[in-house]
Amino acid sequence: MRSFYDIKKLLNAVRDTGINELDTARGYGGGYCEYVIGQYLSKEQGAFKINTKVGFGKVRLRRLPIRLVLPAKFYFKKYIVKSKHIKNESQLDPVPIMKIERLDFEYMKNSIELSFKLLGTDYLNALFIHELIPEELDNRSLDFLFELKRQGRVNCLGIGADARKVRLTNTLEGFDICQYQYSHYQEMKLQFPQLSHNCFGVLSGVRNPSGNNVDLALSALGNEDKIVFNTSKIHHLPLRR
Repeated sequence: MRSFYDIKKLLNAVRDTGINELDTARGYGGGYCEYVIGQYLSKEQGAFKINTKVGFGKVRLRRLPIRLVLPAKFYFKKYIVKSKHIKNESQLDPVPIMKIERLDFEYMKNSIELSFKLLGTDYLNALFIHELIPEELDNRSLDFLFELKRQGRVNCLGIGADARKVRLTNTLEGFDICQYQYSHYQEMKLQFPQLSHNCFGVLSGVRNPSGNNVDLALSALGNEDKIVFNTSKIHHLPLRR
């Protein structure tokens, strides 16, 4: 979005609509998303439960002020990305994100602590490992995540990844949520019935988020399952459930 004022206006509308949970990540917005949300919550404490992620796309703290960054990113996306059809790597052939890799413990720990700092909170509703499965974390890293939950700093632990990658895991013990594209919901629900399921992609290409396809998707979800969506349009927010 073009300015912090626009972001505040949207988040106020989201809050007033009754949506009380935000999904973000260390890698979103080149590292600025958590900071912007933290700035909003510093004035609106308790307005939202926050979910964030660690793993995919190693991002360091950016230092340029958001009054410069937001318009620069807005116009870059509007005029440069669209004209050149630049795509994010995760939107290309899914093979690259299916590779089994290792997440460095020190990076993971520092990244999570930075998330707490940027968001201005000591508590997260959910913390996801991003485009990773537990087999890509060593025991030290897993113990650190479980300790955050034992300490009450994190309510839920999750996996946010391509569904095909999540299905490669042999164990999700200690995790509570998996987040993936909606088209895989039925098979994932059968494979991991013990988990809550967050689904994205339901609104892809949909101009009217309150349309029948969304109602059908909502009716198909289990009680603890959710749709994750993103928008910059306040008029999309009548989606209330």
